[in-house]
Amino acid sequence: MAGMQESGRHPGPPPGEEGKKSGIGKRIAAVIGVLAGIAGIISLILTWMSTPGPFTLSDWAAEADATCDREFGNLAASLTNADDEFRLAQTSWQTGNPNQQLFNYAGNLYFSAGGYYLKLSGELARIHSPKDGKSDVRNIITTLEKMSRELYAVGQDLRQVDFVAGTAVGYVSKAEQDANTSADIEADANKLLKEVGAEKCAV
Repeated sequence: MAGMQESGRHPGPPPGEEGKKSGIGKRIAAVIGVLAGIAGIISLILTWMSTPGPFTLSDWAAEADATCDREFGNLAASLTNADDEFRLAQTSWQTGNPNQQLFNYAGNLYFSAGGYYLKLSGELARIHSPKDGKSDVRNIITTLEKMSRELYAVGQDLRQVDFVAGTAVGYVSKAEQDANTSADIEADANKLLKEVGAEKCAV
């Protein structure tokens, strides 16, 4: 009977075994905790690295160049065509062949060029303002708006040239003055654009 009772017992773990298992479990938990902490740190670093920095003047210039390259490829040509047509009209008049239509057509081309500049100033104003160059961007946009107004003025002068009514001398002279002013403004605009790195927007 005693032997049978002995054989029915389930022997427990050897002395100290429970403590060993408990210690191993704690070490594993500690390692897992350390690894989780490292993974968290790595995640924070990657998040920080992928977070975009502040929008800078260089970023603005890059977007401005992309806009000009995409939408204003004919800007320089429109202004050149207007200037060429104005010179042609003047040459024709100076050689004894006054042609009112040439002056009026040149006026229309200046109107078109003014429209390009007005649209350009509007498109650049829509780009997010950089943190480090708000005044630079504002100067550029203001100068382009002035350029547009001056080109419209030239166009208006030339469209009022009328040899029959005797207004040609006065309006052509005023158109020349406005054209010179627009050329100065254009130089200022190009200088400002190049200074910030928006080379493709400079005419």
